[in-house]
Amino acid sequence: MSYPLDKDLWLLRHFRPPLSRAILPMASWFLRVAPKGFDRSSIDVLKFEVDGVRCNMLSPHAAGTKLLPCLFYIHGGGFVFRAMIGQYYCEQQYALRAGCRVVDIDYSLAPAHPFPAALNQCVAVYKHIVANAGAWHIDTSNMAIGGDSAGASLACDTYLRLRREKTVMPHTLMLIYPVVDNLQQTESVRRFTDTPAWNGVANKTMWEYYLQGQPYRSPLLRTEEFEADNIYIELCEFDCLHDEGLNLYQALQPHTPYIVLNDTRGTFHGYDINRHAAVTKQALGQRIGFLHKAFSLG
Repeated sequence: MSYPLDKDLWLLRHFRPPLSRAILPMASWFLRVAPKGFDRSSIDVLKFEVDGVRCNMLSPHAAGTKLLPCLFYIHGGGFVFRAMIGQYYCEQQYALRAGCRVVDIDYSLAPAHPFPAALNQCVAVYKHIVANAGAWHIDTSNMAIGGDSAGASLACDTYLRLRREKTVMPHTLMLIYPVVDNLQQTESVRRFTDTPAWNGVANKTMWEYYLQGQPYRSPLLRTEEFEADNIYIELCEFDCLHDEGLNLYQALQPHTPYIVLNDTRGTFHGYDINRHAAVTKQALGQRIGFLHKAFSLG
């Protein structure tokens, strides 16, 4: 089908990531060695590992040793792909323009490492951030967890695990076109089976790779457990995940003090791979504006 995409996104209308088990290891290797695009003239990068899991902490160079809020950011990629250069670009923008430190994680990927491997790693890294907050000049009273797509799913699940374990909690969640419903029963997941970048067919394969028969209760079925003060949810118009993200917003809105819904138009899942598109720049501005306000309320 042909969709009325934003004019800046039209060239990506045929983009489809490969999900073959044979190709995924090669894609993983390529993304691991590919340039991250860090601008070291403005960003300080601290590389570290937690139990063998690679992570980066990005800080504004001008911040020095100033105590800053922290965003723990978990990249998307259907639980099967590593972060791409566009995601690292966004992380740098969050650090520079929201005035925070950003920690990312190169978690283990499905299908070789199914649920809950990545979740366990995310929880361990978050706890490592808290344990090293003094040395890293992080304000643990001003913490956020964010993610895009499958990373937003891991962000929710990490938040819910931390809440159950009664550890130092983030007050903010930033969820960009989130994966939050493994039951896949919405109208958008049935309708959008041929959209660019991601669709209902790929979504089914993703959940099969990720869960592999493990019991799982998705964030959409656990909305009564969320107590974050600030939540941002971004949706894409032509996205099989649109309706589950909207359902999450509608469930959380009544009991979240500050919640923002950004329902972008003319977009498909992962549209911000084109960081030069006007719609991407606008959405990035809204994300950063949300973080600014959330951290000021923190």
